[in-house]
Amino acid sequence: MKVLTQTIFLFMILCMFILVLPTLKADGNAGVGVMNVSPNFSDIKIMQQDNSVRIYLTLSDYNSWMDIYKVKILLEHNEQIVASFLFQQYENEESYEPINLFIDELNLNLLQIKSCDVHHADESVTISERCHLDLRFVFNASYFSKIHVIAEDRVGDTAETFVEYYAGGDIQRDSNTLFIPWINNNIKLVLPPHLLDVSILIVAILSTVYIGKKSQFSETLQKVFYGAK
Repeated sequence: MKVLTQTIFLFMILCMFILVLPTLKADGNAGVGVMNVSPNFSDIKIMQQDNSVRIYLTLSDYNSWMDIYKVKILLEHNEQIVASFLFQQYENEESYEPINLFIDELNLNLLQIKSCDVHHADESVTISERCHLDLRFVFNASYFSKIHVIAEDRVGDTAETFVEYYAGGDIQRDSNTLFIPWINNNIKLVLPPHLLDVSILIVAILSTVYIGKKSQFSETLQKVFYGAK
């Protein structure tokens, strides 16, 4: 009976060793040594000042902040992506050498890379010090109505959140973009810049004349002047 008890005890220890060792090996560099859990958002703060928008993110990963691989911010309007910003902590999922890159993925020159920042605690005593990663994205204000944030860890587990936020700025248009307020989407025209500006002026004048003729104020003026005669 004693031999059987010892055998069962050793078998249980062996099973625990087999189950726990891969997890500790996988997350040993991450610092906490628990089974993989998805990252989550502890805090999101958005500030707009002058012509810049700042997004402050605090991400938490109970495997450690070192387990967070990349974070993406999508600016959306009318269900379309108008800008995409990426923070990448490592070159790939296997690396533990930080590169801390901020990338404007659509090359719109909106992201102020030098003003972006990543921060984490140097100590690893408390849970927050082990698990929290603070990010700051700074970009030029443009028109968007929704912020979509996606965080991904080494294993590929993700967390995402949406924030409704209406931000304005100078209308971002190139020499071939025509912006009409009552149309949701921009209109692309292949025209020289000066002809495009003339076209916009003509459209504005015709619209004003048309609306003026249909308004009651126009009818009143006609009665005053033509009635007096």
